[in-house]
Amino acid sequence: SKSMEDKIRPIKSFIEEASQPLAITLVGLPLSGKDTLIELLELENFTLISRDTIIGQHSPAGTYREAYSALDSKTVDKLFFKQLEEALIDQKSILLNATNLRKKRRRKINLRIPADYLKIAILLPEISMEVYERRNHNRREQTGKHISLKVYEEMKGLHEEVTEEEGFDRIFNLNLP
Repeated sequence: SKSMEDKIRPIKSFIEEASQPLAITLVGLPLSGKDTLIELLELENFTLISRDTIIGQHSPAGTYREAYSALDSKTVDKLFFKQLEEALIDQKSILLNATNLRKKRRRKINLRIPADYLKIAILLPEISMEVYERRNHNRREQTGKHISLKVYEEMKGLHEEVTEEEGFDRIFNLNLP
């Protein structure tokens, strides 16, 4: 199976060759490698909009978990879409870092993105239970955040296949061998 570097090479080329602003929507479960992918893509001049960052910014000096509980999902969504609107006013290329597992959610995002943007979805790989446990352990050590197996399994159940009908111009699937 190809290395992640090899798998993302076509994405990097696509981004470099694009003559329009881009809206990249990441789609992947927690711990699937979204933050690592963002680092590997080395996106310059992109506005990153991240649910986790919003939650982190609005947390009192507590843990991510406490912040997540303190902020209801609707508030986080409002802030997420407000940041999206602001980036679009500036005609900035954007990357949306959230799980984006549901069709309805992805459509809601794409409907707000102007027609002159290229809309791209990047599907992150599914991970084995072993990888989930290792990454979850490391995340807890490094950040105090972790995703319980129950929440992870629930989210896995919400995951809906990404299709071009949702408004994407291009879909990159990193789950392929």
